[in-house]
Amino acid sequence: MNTLTSHDLQFEATSLIDPVGRVFRYQNRIFRLITDRDAAQLYRSLLETAGLEALFELGLVRTWIADGLQVTDAELVLEHQTLPFAVHPAELTIAAISDAARMLVTLQQALLGMQLQLKDCHPWNLMLNHGHPVYVDFGSVIAWHDRFCTGWYEELKRFYLIPLWLHHHYGERLALEYRREHLKGFGQLFVTSHLLPNMDFPAAVKSGADGQAIMELLDDVLYWLHRYSLKAEPKQWSSYQQSGDQFDPLAPVSEKHKFVFEWLQRLKPQRVLDMAGNKGFYSEVAARLGAEVICFDNEEFNIDVCNALAAEKSLNITAVLMDFLHPTPASGVGLTFPDAYQRFSADTVLVLGLIHHICLGLGIPLHLFLSSILRYQPEHIIIEYVFTDDIHVVPWKKVAPADYSVQNLQDLLLKAGFTLAEQRLFGTDGVHRAMLTFTRLH
Repeated sequence: MNTLTSHDLQFEATSLIDPVGRVFRYQNRIFRLITDRDAAQLYRSLLETAGLEALFELGLVRTWIADGLQVTDAELVLEHQTLPFAVHPAELTIAAISDAARMLVTLQQALLGMQLQLKDCHPWNLMLNHGHPVYVDFGSVIAWHDRFCTGWYEELKRFYLIPLWLHHHYGERLALEYRREHLKGFGQLFVTSHLLPNMDFPAAVKSGADGQAIMELLDDVLYWLHRYSLKAEPKQWSSYQQSGDQFDPLAPVSEKHKFVFEWLQRLKPQRVLDMAGNKGFYSEVAARLGAEVICFDNEEFNIDVCNALAAEKSLNITAVLMDFLHPTPASGVGLTFPDAYQRFSADTVLVLGLIHHICLGLGIPLHLFLSSILRYQPEHIIIEYVFTDDIHVVPWKKVAPADYSVQNLQDLLLKAGFTLAEQRLFGTDGVHRAMLTFTRLH
């Protein structure tokens, strides 16, 4: 049994203002220190109730009383299921926002049936687990004693219903820009001051409303969500077929697929970042070989397909909406919610079918392209290089950046502390590419 004091712990910055308890990491596990006696009693009772598993199935983070760890000045120490990647609201697709809203409403219904409730639901406490939304703020569960937390519904409207309404009436781009903001910004101000009166949300109830009135509100919200059920439309790369994705992910046929598969087998990475991963074929390869995978792409449709794949096959893949050139910055009070570089750091990075779009298509110098990759702190980089005479880029008639060459790619990564582990040329019928693996020198 390890015994600590709160002075021995480094608490998560985002949980420091929680009056009930604070979150900390210890030996690669996640714990919540409960300092309030009444809250400790409530959570002990909840964790012994017969309905607990149903709450976990609905989307509340799996939680148990910590075993093998005591904190002397705590009423209770809880341990939570460790989920690998925190996500920002702007990284969720509109379909994920819709799914998360339904999860939160049905979770609230189940809790109220147990004389409990969620006091808040802001999406910085929302994560994805095998494609499913999970609400990780276990400390948001409080008792319901005839006083409903009306702030919960206000947060639901602000962070879930308004984006859905905007997407329905004004399209994907405006809804996404609204989600990029935290608590301040033009979009938040404009929507709440000019558009909110025209939005057809179910009417709120007062905090003293009885259980029937609250349940009727939640049923109305579920009906509203059904009416505003949205999915992203296919775009430019939605029909793109990744090399090898017509075959079994673990039975490679194409040269590119073979190269990636062989190196993932050899490296045995714990965390893989699949950059511009499209619909997640290579994410599946990495996940089925045992890695935790974060996949990003800049098309919502592709991310929805990838998350559906993770859910269907129970794969440890978290797929998010993000642009390679504009990764999500830090946010929140004191910028305590980390940026994408920190949250999505991985020991192995897949950079497949991307370099030519950034460097040749957009004219971004190779050194800037690589500097962004290196900020994710990889130990290994598996990259597909596209030569300027490749049949797919010649029609673009673009002038390549002055530093764009396979040799300079090697030289720049050597200066950054990496060695070339393997280079393999491939291509037929005008395709001219190279697969390269780089490993950090120690």
